[in-house]
Amino acid sequence: TSTPPPAFASEPAPSSASPPTLTPALDGAAESGGLFSEVNGVVPASTGLVTLAGRLAGVDFGQLSQAIESSTPLVLNLFDGALFTGIVEEVQATSAGHALWGKLEGVELGTFTLVANGSVVAGTVRTPNAVFTIRTLGDGKYVIRQVDESSLPPFGEPLRTS
Repeated sequence: TSTPPPAFASEPAPSSASPPTLTPALDGAAESGGLFSEVNGVVPASTGLVTLAGRLAGVDFGQLSQAIESSTPLVLNLFDGALFTGIVEEVQATSAGHALWGKLEGVELGTFTLVANGSVVAGTVRTPNAVFTIRTLGDGKYVIRQVDESSLPPFGEPLRTS
């Protein structure tokens, strides 16, 4: 039998290439109706992080509001083949909105964190094999990137309490 190809690209994909196949879609997570919608345009260059894949998206604030208000699971449709169900474990108010985080259904050690302040959302989705970032570009557009984890800054020392 042949060995399957690696799940992630090891080098940045050319801008004209399709995103690499990342992970299989999870049962029960519909391709349509996810948190992110398609937006046309060109993904801007990243500053400081090596991008393996990227796309532009809009955010379904109705679905996000439901997750904030009642911990409804979120369909995190990051890329074709990178579709996760986020199980909300915690929601906390911020000075201008909410932060929510939880685990990815069926993905051991998979987590997500989203912060929504007004009409701006930012977040990170982590699996054992990939890191995805969600950042605003303004005017209702967001960029979702799969980033090379080795290009992220190192973790700092834990904070000490007195």
